[in-house]
Amino acid sequence: MSTTTDTTDASADNAGSVIAILQNPSTTGPNLRFNNGEVVNGVEQYQDALPSLPGDFNADWDITQWCAGTYFDPTSPLLADAAFRDDVLGTPIASWEQGSAGSSDGYSSLSIYDSSEADDSSDEGKKLTGYTYRIQVQGGTLNDVNLQSYKQLGNNYTFNHQITFTANERVTDVSGSNGLVSFGNNFTVNFNTAKKIAGVPQLGIFLQSVAYDSRGVETVEVGYSTLAHTDGSAKIYNPGDLTVTDFSLGNLYYNYSSTVDAFAGATADFSKVTINLNAAVEKIITILSANDPKNAAYYQDMSNWVLTGSYIGGEAGNLGSSSSSNASAALEVNDVNITEDTASNVTYSSADQKIQSISGIQTEDYWTTTTTPSDGSTNLLLDAGTSTKALGTGKSQTVTTNGTDTLTVGAKTVATIHAQGASTTIIGQGGSASVDGAGAVNVSGTFSSFSSTNTNADSTYSATVTGKSTVTVAAGTVSLDMSASGTLNLTSGSSANHIVDTQEGVNSTIMTGNDNVTVNNSGKGTQLIVSGNVDSTGTLTVNGDGDQQVWTGSEDTVVNSSDAAAISESVFASSHPNSENLYVGVQGGQTTVNLNTGFTNVWSYAGHTTVNGSTSSQANDLMVSDGGDMDISGGAGTINFVGFQVSEDPKDVANVTINAGSGSETIFGDGVNLTVNGGDSATGSQMIVSSNAASKYAAETVNGGAGYQEIWSSTRDAVINASTTTATGSIKDIVEGGTTTFNAGVEDATIFSFGGNLVANLAGATGTQDNIATTNAATGHVAIQGDVTKFSSIVLNDFSSEHDSLVLTGLTGSNGYTMTQSDGSTVLTFDSSSAQVTLVGVTDVKVGHIGDTALQLYANTSN
Repeated sequence: MSTTTDTTDASADNAGSVIAILQNPSTTGPNLRFNNGEVVNGVEQYQDALPSLPGDFNADWDITQWCAGTYFDPTSPLLADAAFRDDVLGTPIASWEQGSAGSSDGYSSLSIYDSSEADDSSDEGKKLTGYTYRIQVQGGTLNDVNLQSYKQLGNNYTFNHQITFTANERVTDVSGSNGLVSFGNNFTVNFNTAKKIAGVPQLGIFLQSVAYDSRGVETVEVGYSTLAHTDGSAKIYNPGDLTVTDFSLGNLYYNYSSTVDAFAGATADFSKVTINLNAAVEKIITILSANDPKNAAYYQDMSNWVLTGSYIGGEAGNLGSSSSSNASAALEVNDVNITEDTASNVTYSSADQKIQSISGIQTEDYWTTTTTPSDGSTNLLLDAGTSTKALGTGKSQTVTTNGTDTLTVGAKTVATIHAQGASTTIIGQGGSASVDGAGAVNVSGTFSSFSSTNTNADSTYSATVTGKSTVTVAAGTVSLDMSASGTLNLTSGSSANHIVDTQEGVNSTIMTGNDNVTVNNSGKGTQLIVSGNVDSTGTLTVNGDGDQQVWTGSEDTVVNSSDAAAISESVFASSHPNSENLYVGVQGGQTTVNLNTGFTNVWSYAGHTTVNGSTSSQANDLMVSDGGDMDISGGAGTINFVGFQVSEDPKDVANVTINAGSGSETIFGDGVNLTVNGGDSATGSQMIVSSNAASKYAAETVNGGAGYQEIWSSTRDAVINASTTTATGSIKDIVEGGTTTFNAGVEDATIFSFGGNLVANLAGATGTQDNIATTNAATGHVAIQGDVTKFSSIVLNDFSSEHDSLVLTGLTGSNGYTMTQSDGSTVLTFDSSSAQVTLVGVTDVKVGHIGDTALQLYANTSN
């Protein structure tokens, strides 16, 4: 309800302060005035005659039609006409109708039932009071029929007192699909018409609290307002409260505060409709205050607002168009009460409050985010999983409950529920639910998956979980039925050999101990497998199938990837919906991963991981060292590697060795000790990119082989060894920073020096490569090109024009360098930079100019 300060003693019974603003047409009636469709000088006109039905005359209400072909004759009703018999109310005492379904003016009818003895079939078991009014509309051009207040209320009922509407209502006989039918409990309110404060607007507003719209509940929830328009003084406001919160990738995402309940269609039972008119007016005030801030204080004075009337009913047609409309429905209204609590003192609040509550019904909710008000009860069907109206492509809904609420989680809906209110009832109809918060929850029904970190000890859980979940409950009374294995804990301490298989449709979590455990997934479900973080005496073996996550502890682990179809997306894509996915998170111990075709992502945080490449050229996998040591052997497919340094200790650097296969490898190194081997028989390609890692303990070594290697190096210390045993491969090295040492071999190499320092041993290096002594002559051709404005230094040992070439670019002109000889070597410096080139052991150098800004050096002799 609105923010209220009760002026009476808190312990006093102030029921006597609640007064009726209008006579109840169900208890005083059913004889009412009927209008004739005319307006004279702004005043609605009425027919002279009144109905002469058994009962009383109610001077506070009338029957009003607009845009009708003919107007009901109060003196000529259809008495006890069986054509209007109702399944709950029986046969009416009187009915009126006009038009026909096919006429341009549409069709409408009014029936009055003596419902004092009729039972409503709802669970509440209430009796309907006195007379019930049934209004049906279809077609025409805004063809209206309303039960409308006739009494002039003046300025007597101000909104600094609580004003509440209640009625028993239901929607029946819904048919048709073209055009619209809309029913509402509507009111007229005025602002500043009593005090007439100078300089402050005087407003008359139609407050239309829509209860049903044939276009869907979303039309009610979105609402409609002309409060911000400048045309005319009569404004319209529907208190729907749906607001756009984000616009992304062409999908609208909405935040729904569920302050207005609505009928989604025909109902078998009557519901009690309650409207907090103060809360609706406060919504109006919030809008006006934002649009006209200089008068906000006047708008927010609730005593400046008065209730002037009410009209209950519907309109039909095609939004003012003469196009045919076959949409038809009826609204049945009983026990209408509009009351004022004279003892209350209501002050303005901008907080969301429950405006329209309808008991015993569910309101369809497929919005991305929903928040319920704290002062009422909300009953929502969460159906983003199956609704064709759901926005975006997802099936997820997040609901924050603040009142005494009921949520039904529909099939395929993924619900996140923050239970903060006094009580939240959660009913599963096949969807998934994740619950948190401190408010009490009462959970029942069937869920595809379920978890709760709710902390309320009074919460109760009595539900069935069909699988695909890890069931957790933090507090409360629990009785859960798992129709399939959800979470499996394998007890450690025995010598048993466990064999675990997950069947179709099951999402399982498997906690292993220190025993020998083999996990299969023949049903291609989803598995989360966590190995024991203990001193293991056994081995965990995981055979890939379906979607799996494996987190290793200290237990030795062997993971065999599946033979599923390889991914078509990038390995860095957020999802691979058409492929099976295997994730291996290594947190310790010894882990071996054997790749196949199914996508595998290995993330090594600690311990040691050995990866054996796939024999399929379709494979495409991602390996990450995030602090863990790794040995990776390439296969026929594609391997992508990323290495990070994560420890604050600069000496704590992971050691990673990667061997080429017949496929391709893309390698990104950042702060790891990286060794990349080509190999004499490995014909695949390797793309190697290393960063300028901060740790001086991180190094990079690349050994050539039979394949192609492209190296982008900016690491502090990089060593590149051309193969000395096979000439079929080639190396392309781009030096962008740090220091790179290149040792020539029998394969060709191209080196671009665009930063840092380059040391090239062009006669080869004495030492070992692949554990074999290397004494072969360096016969491979080495082409070096450097930009003198970017690199710091180039040092060439044993430079020979027979096998090597050196081109320097970035000079200021053909004479923009200085060449000197010192200690049997040649040194070049440059006008355009501080770079230096040293040809060790070479003194007889010729210079060939390439334009004005580049030159090529030739050695006549070499050592």
